[in-house]
This record gives sequence, structure tokens and C-alpha cells, in this order.
Amino acid sequence: MDLYQRMSDRSMAKLYWIARHCGDFATANEILQALRQRIELGAERPKRFKVAA
Repeated sequence: MDLYQRMSDRSMAKLYWIARHCGDFATANEILQALRQRIELGAERPKRFKVAA
């Protein structure tokens, strides 16, 4: 699950969709569980800021 912690919510949603449509329900459920835990814990995700050069 460490891999999923580094991914954005949008990337996780895309990966979940791919796993579900390819029939890999075990991976899809792992991704969904990790996303739910992230939402429940309110974990801070790293935010990227654009820096003007």
C-alpha cells in the first residue's frame, strides 16, 4: 500500500478503473480500500506548487 500513498487521488481512480475493467478485482479492491483509508484519515497529500522563475 505504500505505492498508493504516493499517488494522487485522480491517479488512483484511473488505476482502479483499469483494474476493474481488466478483471483484476483483487487489485481494484486494494486501491479502493487505500483510497477510503486516505479519505477517512484525512491524510495530507503532498501538494505541488508552481514556482515562477
